[in-house]
Amino acid sequence: RQAVTAPFSPTRIKTSGIVTWIDPAEGKYFQLQDVSGAGVQVSFNNIDWPLVGDTLEVEGLLERGPYAPVINDASFRHKGKGIRPVAVNASGGGLLNGEYNGLLVDLHGFVRSAEMVTPTTLSAVLSSGSARVTIRVSNARTLDPAKLIAARIWLRGVAVPVRARGGLRQLVDVQVLASSEDDFHIFQLEPSDPWKSPVRPLQEAFQYRPGFTRGVRVRVRGVVVYERDGVAYLNDGRSGVAVRGAGAGNLKRGDEVEAVGFPDLEDFLPVLSDAVFASFPPEESAAVPRPMPVDALLDGLQHAAFVTVRARLLDRLHAPSPEGTGILVLALNTPRGVFTAEMEEAGAKIQDLEEGCTVDASGICLISTDGTGNPAS
Repeated sequence: RQAVTAPFSPTRIKTSGIVTWIDPAEGKYFQLQDVSGAGVQVSFNNIDWPLVGDTLEVEGLLERGPYAPVINDASFRHKGKGIRPVAVNASGGGLLNGEYNGLLVDLHGFVRSAEMVTPTTLSAVLSSGSARVTIRVSNARTLDPAKLIAARIWLRGVAVPVRARGGLRQLVDVQVLASSEDDFHIFQLEPSDPWKSPVRPLQEAFQYRPGFTRGVRVRVRGVVVYERDGVAYLNDGRSGVAVRGAGAGNLKRGDEVEAVGFPDLEDFLPVLSDAVFASFPPEESAAVPRPMPVDALLDGLQHAAFVTVRARLLDRLHAPSPEGTGILVLALNTPRGVFTAEMEEAGAKIQDLEEGCTVDASGICLISTDGTGNPAS
């Protein structure tokens, strides 16, 4: 026999559980968790509001929701006070795969960025394991976002989806909601002011040091060689590094800046993340491209370096760019194969640029890696 599954349709249901999160400033809904260990979001129409820890009997319309089922148009009856469920230990990766959706979780990590989005609501990005997770703390009246950067913290809250992909119900992003600052604990603040730490040569910024972790910010200095998609490429005359931060888009080529940020890996490659920038008096830093054979680039050690490569032009094509100025893409042939060089078309008015000519291309070396982290192109 072949089973026939009817399509899902909204259903009136009755259930009960304990309120694990609610914040009137966020909207007329709460998170409910029952004895089976499952959680759900409930939008209600009662005049009165429940509190965290209340045991409720809920009647409402069970609907699919953008990612997980939700209960809408609900009414509830108070059944007394209860005890919040035992929180489960969660990692950033487990949260992002939907494993803990709707559940009360314990989460540890380092604060990467923080701000007060309302006078009483703290929003922060937490680096937990290998993932970044957004957290929101309601009733946060004494927390100072500026003092939380790089702090190691513990949070208890409810894991909820904040974004799903189209009508496919694929999870894209998750946040953890804490009901008050009582569920937010600081283990350790940043040990010292990173702006007073020694400036690290870019070549040493990611090298092993005893006690060094990705939760410790480092201070670097260099000249901006290029900026694209929120990433500034700095060079100190010897080496280069990619720096991602909110202020990167305001930088221009030739700016001399210092940056304080977290050493991270993206696709197995180093990047200084969540950085803060500051200018410094000119020091006549020599940010000039270094001539290099393609063999030296393919070992992966020159990622984000300012280099010059000699090659033969095979082809060129015009591609769109987000800024609308367009990109000129050059296909360049070398003894180790073909690679591409991208130039902004506004600055690509080069005489005698014809197929077959030999060119010296100077710019930022960007490495692509395979699934094991080895340089692929």
